[in-house]
Amino acid sequence: MILYLHGFASDGKNEKAKILKKYFTNETVVSPTLPADPIKAIYVINKTIAKYPDEQVFIIGTSLGAFYALYTYIKKDIPVILINPSLFPSHRLSNIAGGKMQRFNTKKIFIWKHEYAETLKKMEDEIAIHRLHHGINSFYINFLLANDDNIVPNKDMERIFPSSEVKRYNKSGHQFVNFEDAIGDIKQILNKYKNIDVKEYEEI
Repeated sequence: MILYLHGFASDGKNEKAKILKKYFTNETVVSPTLPADPIKAIYVINKTIAKYPDEQVFIIGTSLGAFYALYTYIKKDIPVILINPSLFPSHRLSNIAGGKMQRFNTKKIFIWKHEYAETLKKMEDEIAIHRLHHGINSFYINFLLANDDNIVPNKDMERIFPSSEVKRYNKSGHQFVNFEDAIGDIKQILNKYKNIDVKEYEEI
């Protein structure tokens, strides 16, 4: 099962999910709409994964969705592909806390609350503590990065995750508009995990 996690203010019926369903016809592709509240978003993610106990799960996430994917990885040891990840989203999103936001596709209005940014900071701290005490198995963390991402800097990603597979693309921007061009790389990445027990690799 491929679980796609959309970015901030997007929804489950996004273009990337549609492209994944187009090219991965032999896989179950699931793209839930994540609530604004990070706690509820993680609940939806866990509930979705629990629905497929007999399937090998892979997570692909974009921006804030990539952050949720990384957080889920440290909890469940599920291979992830992080697209232009916002690894420290609390700072940027705290600047818009309290304001009304609109989802890009559905145009539905939601409030981004201060407590949501505070929850993201706690999640960031959890990831940092996990890395300090248990390490991070970078073999199961992969990146698709746009060289022209002007929202989230990514130039140090190879240094931060030295054992991760990093694919870089030009003229994609933060929204990674050339997602369809990366399908070949996504297939290559996912194929290396087929029928592999995540826990057989040591954490680094």
